Amino acid sequence: MKNIKLLWTISISICCSLLAFDVVAQDFDQLNDQADDEYKAERYQKAIDLSTRAINLKVNARSYFIRADSRFSLKDYEAALSDYNTAISDYSNYYTTDKYRGRLYYWRGRSKQKLERYAEAITDFNSSFTYNYEEPGYAYWNRGNCYYELGKHKEADEDYAKAIDRLSDSKDLAKLYKYRGDCNAKLKKYTEADKLYTRAISYNADFYGAYWSRAYYRNLDKRSDEAIVDYNKATSIIEASGTNENNSDLATIYRNLALLYSDLEKNDEALVAINKALIADPNYVKGFQTRADIYQDTKNYAKAKADYTNAISLTTEDKKVSDLYFDRSYKLDWKTLD
Repeated sequence: MKNIKLLWTISISICCSLLAFDVVAQDFDQLNDQADDEYKAERYQKAIDLSTRAINLKVNARSYFIRADSRFSLKDYEAALSDYNTAISDYSNYYTTDKYRGRLYYWRGRSKQKLERYAEAITDFNSSFTYNYEEPGYAYWNRGNCYYELGKHKEADEDYAKAIDRLSDSKDLAKLYKYRGDCNAKLKKYTEADKLYTRAISYNADFYGAYWSRAYYRNLDKRSDEAIVDYNKATSIIEASGTNENNSDLATIYRNLALLYSDLEKNDEALVAINKALIADPNYVKGFQTRADIYQDTKNYAKAKADYTNAISLTTEDKKVSDLYFDRSYKLDWKTLD
């Protein structure tokens, strides 16, 4: 009788243990499903909370994967990278096929790219190809961006070309042709760069960045009239948007236009352009410096000195402040003495 009772007790204990295991397994998978739904609904903090609860029940690669994606979406790249690392190292403890490895390596690469760890990011993008990442066009695109940041413009251009072959959205293609143009310009292939900028514009006529870059290099190529047309087109696109989102770019483009006019000794036009730059960005230090130079060229020394003073007041870096004081003193102080 005692043996029967012992066996019964052991059987009940085993059943309870198995049941508890099933409940835990069911609970953490359910939490993962809920976290995934929250991630897809762009409720990222809720997805993080749910995936963390799942991890507390059972450490598993899927929870780390979901949490990493959510943290990446919230621009918490260091935390995302840590979770991608764990998801990759524990991958085989949860997944039974390599289906998701390529995606994990791609997004870990993106995290490293955001953290400016470009060489490491390239290694991860390479691994994403090894595991047949389902969107290779974007992997080539981002690997190209990393090569560009490392000054490897030939390799970047090759990757952008591969991305073009694999993508079809017109705005994506416009950006990629523009980036190819930038690579070719860096390689001093200005004629080819010009063609690529033009190709970019053919895919997106409102892409002000392509007009801006084409203007810059056309001016270097002594095609100032064409450059002026492109700069004006770029500014008109930004202004037509009706938002202040790209005002920093607008200020820079107007300053480029002002410098072009100044080189042509068209000081009135240069002054109009630089004033528009400072309207777009009233704290634009280089804008005040450029306007000071234009005022100096027109012998309006008091206004030139005032603009140097404005630039100094907006600068916090000691070396730059010192340089500005020197320039003001060297160029203007003796001319503004009573």
